[in-house]
Amino acid sequence: MAIGRTFAVAAVVALNLTALVASTGAQTSQSSRPESVEEFYRGKQIRLVVGSDAGGGYDAYGRLVAAYMGKYIPGNPSFIVQNMAGAGSLIATNHVANVAAKDGTVIGAIHPDAVTAPLFRSDKAKYDPRKFVWLGSPVSITYTVTVWHTAPIQTFDELFSKELIVAASGGESTVLPLLANGVLGTKFKVITGYKSASAGFLAIERGEAQGNGGDALNALKSVHGDRLRDGTVRIIAAYGMKPNPELAGVPRVLDYAKTPEQREALSLVFSTDDFGWPYIMAGEVPADRARALQAAFEKAMTDKDLLADAAKRRLDISPVRAEEQAKLVVDTFNTRAEVVDKVKRMIGE
Repeated sequence: MAIGRTFAVAAVVALNLTALVASTGAQTSQSSRPESVEEFYRGKQIRLVVGSDAGGGYDAYGRLVAAYMGKYIPGNPSFIVQNMAGAGSLIATNHVANVAAKDGTVIGAIHPDAVTAPLFRSDKAKYDPRKFVWLGSPVSITYTVTVWHTAPIQTFDELFSKELIVAASGGESTVLPLLANGVLGTKFKVITGYKSASAGFLAIERGEAQGNGGDALNALKSVHGDRLRDGTVRIIAAYGMKPNPELAGVPRVLDYAKTPEQREALSLVFSTDDFGWPYIMAGEVPADRARALQAAFEKAMTDKDLLADAAKRRLDISPVRAEEQAKLVVDTFNTRAEVVDKVKRMIGE
């Protein structure tokens, strides 16, 4: 009888051990399963770092994207917008690349000038754009030369004989007029140090400056459309590689190039227009989350509610796709070193 009880106890222990091992194995298998994109983003908040001050065009687009993109991300995370103005988005871009979390919870909305900054300001631009995760852009960009209605210059041709004082907040508002001076011989007088495009515009209204040497058309239309309509602000030239049908009759700066060398130097910088206003993430973001956010960004750009909201805010939606940006950045960084050095000297970097 004692032997029978012993076998019975042993059998119960064996069954319990088997169940324990099976349970532990199941838990181990479950805990070792990679976390899905949906599981990661559920309950999370994504921080959208906008590389400009509040109230401008970049900020307006950033808040539009933040309002609609989350619904297309698995797990439906919420969004918060953080403005990080300064140095033509260099501060924001350096933050995204070097300081912020690399887990897919931080997105940067930056100036296109920050993409080429490592070519010209490697001491300040501590990142390699070829390693970024590109999400796309909500809008393609045409940069313009604008003047106040009382400015002493009212045509681009006059810039070759008269000085125009322009307010600059970094990025294209600084680089483009300096490049035109260096390549073409225009007489922009660039006043730097304004914190944002909005601050620069206030300076023009106060009479501290007479215009802007690199202002985005879409931002002008969305933020200062009334000034364009009443003629208080006039567009006298357009940058960029391609004509903008909205600016028929407005001269293109590229057409003033007299030699292939001049055209090549201008093209290095003007090509950044094709980036649009880029949305990026750090290259270390896990690939599955990167793909999910790229897809979500693209879907958001066709969302009927986003498009209706954009129309109410007078924000153009003309998206640039992520793969186009990634290819363009590689092509740009393949530019001949002597051309880069020449442009670098011209823009004072």
